[in-house]
Amino acid sequence: MSLTWETRIFVPWTMPFGAQWAETVLGSVVKPLVSDPSALEWFWFTRYVSDLGTNGDVGNCEIDKIPAEFFDSGGRHRSIRMRYKLRTDGDQEFETRARGLIAQANAAVSDFRPWDMLGDLGGDRFVGDPRTHDRRVRRADIIVDLLFAASRLALDCLVEADEGQWVAETNNDRESPNGSSFESPLHLFCNMTDVPVFVTILDTDGNAHAARVLL
Repeated sequence: MSLTWETRIFVPWTMPFGAQWAETVLGSVVKPLVSDPSALEWFWFTRYVSDLGTNGDVGNCEIDKIPAEFFDSGGRHRSIRMRYKLRTDGDQEFETRARGLIAQANAAVSDFRPWDMLGDLGGDRFVGDPRTHDRRVRRADIIVDLLFAASRLALDCLVEADEGQWVAETNNDRESPNGSSFESPLHLFCNMTDVPVFVTILDTDGNAHAARVLL
């Protein structure tokens, strides 16, 4: 049996899942779910909004099991994808607790399934030449450490707001001109790696232009 798993948590198009829908599901479901370190060795998550309808972003789940009210009139859906490693093989207690928190938050989930960490984080997307097996294994371990740290930081920056909503904390330091505590960690990451960061700018005619941003 696999110790590394993934699941996908969907949210409806109703309150409290408004503009801060991802922060709200992270605060109401994921944060309490991972609060007990004895169950998990690590975890990480990403957020997605599908603009492609039900025939688009439907992987990593059984999309037919998600209720119709979780799709808007255009077929869009919103979800958090969570990957994690259990400390004990076959730990059904974690899945049971997850399903309870998801139901309590009026969110939805179809299933929990094994996740191939090496095939994903050790794949070509994350590893350049020479792509040996040893480098893939080492790189997957390093990437998951990075994603685990980023996810823990994201949860630590959450604060509870009104009516069951969660939001990211506001930072008024001069090094955070946009009010986000993530600005300095992002700056330091870009500083140490010199990673090229590009944004797409649309002109008044709707034409797209790529521009490199210095962080």
